Amino acid sequence: VIGTLANIEGFVRDDLLRHVQAHHVGPKTVVAAAGNVDAAAWMALAAELFAGMPSGAEPSAAQPPAATPYAGQALARRFAQVSQVFLNIAWPVAPVGADALAQARWRLAAGLAANLFGGGMSAPLADTIRERLGLAYTADATLDKGDAWANFVVSAVTTPDKLDALVAATGELLRAQAAAIDPVHLERAKNQLAVSRVRAAERPYATMEQAVEELLACGAVLSLPDALAMIQDIGADEVRAVFERMLAHPPALAVTGKGVSGKTARQLAGRFAATAGRSAPSP
Repeated sequence: VIGTLANIEGFVRDDLLRHVQAHHVGPKTVVAAAGNVDAAAWMALAAELFAGMPSGAEPSAAQPPAATPYAGQALARRFAQVSQVFLNIAWPVAPVGADALAQARWRLAAGLAANLFGGGMSAPLADTIRERLGLAYTADATLDKGDAWANFVVSAVTTPDKLDALVAATGELLRAQAAAIDPVHLERAKNQLAVSRVRAAERPYATMEQAVEELLACGAVLSLPDALAMIQDIGADEVRAVFERMLAHPPALAVTGKGVSGKTARQLAGRFAATAGRSAPSP
């Protein structure tokens, strides 16, 4: 269970019951199966077992959740037992508005942006930060997403003496992507995302997980041919716009390891924002 001990100890049985009654309801439940199954028989059994689920006491139970306002922060936790520093920097990439949020295309464009920037050793992040400048042991970028949110996350492991240079170089790289997208890197990112979709379609659990996520987030499941066609149709301007939109926000920065502090985190966020040309949380 994630949270502070004081917060967790404050929950009582009625709190849990209210949560279940509000969220574990029919309109928010997807029953899925993948593999060598009799689809018709399985659908009949699923209907028999789950048709009696309550619809929820509140009319809003069937409505998709609204996106929460973004709040970029800078946090640190000192961890003296290690000699390294672990850094995460994130930005929101989900569009504003329920109609835009329910579209599958922006999710694929954001996935392309993450693959393009930090997906693999040949991506600009690892190639520059790790291989050419030697500023990190590891560096990558991922898309962390749900039904009403999505974050572009840059992760790196470095040493305390290289932290400032790492943040500055990463900011410059991101600003470069917001200015122009290298067609070679875009093609690589498209190939990576297409292969990941094909591989997921060959694995029952991955197929099921992706279908459930798309159904909850978008209201429909994107077929593999449609997904591959959409990936190929996304152009450089759409991917560049992902970087441009996210850099309009202050970064959410978390750092842990040797010698870090809250002041360190706020200073790093400020330096990063200065490099990327955006505002940052106040020290």
